[in-house]
Amino acid sequence: MKIIRGWAGIAIGLGLAAASPAQTLDVTHSSWGTGGTFQGDQTGGLLYSGVTSTGVYFGTAQLDANTFAFGLASASTPTTAAHYDVAAIGANTSVTLTFTGLSSVPKYIAYTGGALTSYSYSGGTLSLTASTVNPVASASDTTGNALTSAFGLMIVTGGSYNFNGTVFRTDMYWRDVNPLQNYAGSTYVAGLNAAGQNGAAASFYAYLPSAFLAANGLNQPDDAVARLQKSAGAGVTLGGLNFDIYAGSNPGFTGQSTSWSYAGTSAFNFDGTAGNDDYVLATYTNSSWSDGNIGIALASSIPEPSTYAALLGSLALLTALWRRRALNNAPMR
Repeated sequence: MKIIRGWAGIAIGLGLAAASPAQTLDVTHSSWGTGGTFQGDQTGGLLYSGVTSTGVYFGTAQLDANTFAFGLASASTPTTAAHYDVAAIGANTSVTLTFTGLSSVPKYIAYTGGALTSYSYSGGTLSLTASTVNPVASASDTTGNALTSAFGLMIVTGGSYNFNGTVFRTDMYWRDVNPLQNYAGSTYVAGLNAAGQNGAAASFYAYLPSAFLAANGLNQPDDAVARLQKSAGAGVTLGGLNFDIYAGSNPGFTGQSTSWSYAGTSAFNFDGTAGNDDYVLATYTNSSWSDGNIGIALASSIPEPSTYAALLGSLALLTALWRRRALNNAPMR
């Protein structure tokens, strides 16, 4: 699945008809802050707190057959990053959203916002609670000043990448986040594409169902690495990867170099079947940016430094042999 930078480069829903009416925001079961409600239909409407309008809009769009988007904006027809600044309701304001009409369990979700505090999926209905956030600088907001409070998400129910309900969270502006792109380099167990601002540290949080990790060969913290693959240039293994494990009991891993902790039982239902699902919250950051893929990869898929050295040595030897052969075959003068 390929999406043009900026989640198809369109203003999501605000004043525009959605491509498909199937997936909608359920305004009756959605809210923000203390008593803040959503009014209007899926193509946009004002947010109200009691009877006092905040002047903040919401909108939705079906970007393609597999991707549904939701976002907040301060203009009914947003065209710039600044139009997605919702300072009127402020950063760190709780947002509870319910979406209906999903065709299947989400393959993954990505959002810009604060910590995920509730999450459940069942029979085509998805509900979650997070919060608005003050985004860091990114490609569309190079100083980090255009946006002081923002929230947006995409729900993916089909396409090439199936992360079995994984939820990605970031403090980077949501229109600078997209599905993985086809760059040469690392193969990701779960990841996204992002366009950051070089020098600005952006944080990523992946809520990864444990069954999904095990099915992909990640059975302990040291089986995984956080990885960045830039659109141009070599891949980079990111330091500082941390795992918080939510499960019925402490797994008691020993001998791990990757930081991890047991965080208690899970309160999230990712797959829609009875009972909550164990998961791992992976946290990783990056500040050296160009457009790039970022996410979790198998440690075994990343060559060791010694392997790099051997590859470089082989290249040097081949180069020397080629040059020697070229000299031997050169015409005499």
